[in-house]
Parts: sequence; C-alpha cells; structure tokens
Amino acid sequence: MEDYITLSLKRLSTKMSTLLPHTGELALSDEVRIVRAKATCKELSWSAPSWCMVLSGSKEWSLGQHTLTMSAGSLTFTTLHLPAVSTDAAKQDYVAVYLSEYSAYGTKVLEHIQARMGQCEPLDESLGIVMPWGQSVVNASQLNALERLIDWYAQDRADELLYELYIQELYYWVLLDKALRAPWEHFIIRGSNALFNTVNFMASHYQDKEALSISVLAARAGLSVPAFYMAFKELTSMTPLQYLKYLRLLKARKLLQTGEYKAYQAAAAVGYVSAPHFCRDYRKLFLYSPKHDCARLKNT
Repeated sequence: MEDYITLSLKRLSTKMSTLLPHTGELALSDEVRIVRAKATCKELSWSAPSWCMVLSGSKEWSLGQHTLTMSAGSLTFTTLHLPAVSTDAAKQDYVAVYLSEYSAYGTKVLEHIQARMGQCEPLDESLGIVMPWGQSVVNASQLNALERLIDWYAQDRADELLYELYIQELYYWVLLDKALRAPWEHFIIRGSNALFNTVNFMASHYQDKEALSISVLAARAGLSVPAFYMAFKELTSMTPLQYLKYLRLLKARKLLQTGEYKAYQAAAAVGYVSAPHFCRDYRKLFLYSPKHDCARLKNT
C-alpha cells in the first residue's frame, strides 16, 4: 500500500497537469508558479532564489560547480541566481511548484517563526564556499497547504482573503524546516555572504554597465580583483563576463518567446549594442538563430 505522501504527490501532480496540460509555466500568483517539462530533455535555464517542490519526475541541475538532484518529494531552496543546465532523469514529466523568495508573505511568516523559535544558527563558512542551496523532503503539512492553494486557484481565485491565508500557511510549513529556513536567513535576509550578494546583484542589474565593472564588483564583494575573479569562477564555473553574457542571452530568449520582440529589440532590451553580435552569441549558446530557436521551442 502506498503511503500518504506518495498518494498526495500523485494527486497533486494530476491536479497540476489539469491546470497545465502542456509543457511550460503557469503563474498561480506573484508568489507561486507551476513548471512542467518533458521527460528525457536537456535544457539551459536560470535558477533564481526560490523554494522548489517536485511532485513528479526528476531533474539533475548543474549549478556552477555544483550538481543538485531534485526528485519527486524533494523540497529545495536555492540562494543564488545561477545559470543552470538541467537534465531529466525520469520517464515521467517533471512537474514542480516554485515558491518565490521575494515575498512580503514569506517575510511576515519568517518574523512570526523567529519570534517563537529564534533565528537559525549561522552557517559555518570557515571551510570555504557553502553550498548555494538547502534541501529537504516534503511533509504532509506542506502538501496539504499546497493542495488548498491549488484548489483555491481552480475554484475560488477571486477570493483574495483565502489566498492570503493559504499562501501564508504554505510559507509557514516550508519555513519551519530549518534545512530550508537557514540558507534563506543566512544569505537572503541577513545578506551575510558578500560574494553571494554580489552574484545576485549582477543578476538584477545586468543592464547597468557602470555598476558591473570588475573593480566595482570586487569592491562590493570585499575582495581584490584577482581574488574576486577566482572566487566567482569557483562558485559559478564562469568568469563574471561569461556569467553576464549567459544571463543576458537567457533573458533575451524569454523576451523572444513572448512573440512581442524582434531579435534586435530583445538584444537592445538586455544590453547588447550590436544586433549581429547578439545573434552570433545567441547561436553559439543555443545552437540556433533567434528566429529558428523560437520556432523550434514553440513546436516542442
């Protein structure tokens, strides 16, 4: 006989598939989105700080120098904006729920938990770079809260009061898990790792050329330029310039997929001065021209 968690994952995965019958993303709100990807596919993407609850399938993520496996029943918090190569490792479609780190609801719940239980112990960084994520397994309370939120979207989404209750409940049960709360407190709320902060700053200011000079970034991280370059590459497996190029191209790809941008418009929107230069970089990373890549993605 299957246990409660297994049955709940299957039931929720079925509900998600009804809401999102094809591969892609569906935003239930500003804080919650569903992602569905085909099995046995490899994709280039971008990991943003968030909690991810996997309901079916499995993915192996290469995040910088690290490898992270996210399988059905796992609950993971990533702390960094990092380029990611994901490979499906299961026959089932990958279905997951992402819960935003940038949320007033989450902050409110965290303050409540800290008032009751205190802050988590600081993470030990003395042995080098701390893994840029926390990982745990889902429990019944988290799944029940998520199911109430899914049912709200399917039946009562006009009721804002219900949403506020359900989203805070979901954050509550997620943040009670110290394995998920500790990295959020440490890196996001306290901002205690200057290198991590600098990487996330680059991701949110990728169009600001003056703020992204190596000397300015090194100073922001509290390191010399050579030390910053080495630490950055150790963490992300990229140079700062490669990181920014990768980020800009992935941002441009998302713009192109909306169908509202021409290649030259997407190039300018992400900070490219030359459209031909953008197209060359785009083809080098994604193996297709912007036009052919968007057509290919539309038909998959």
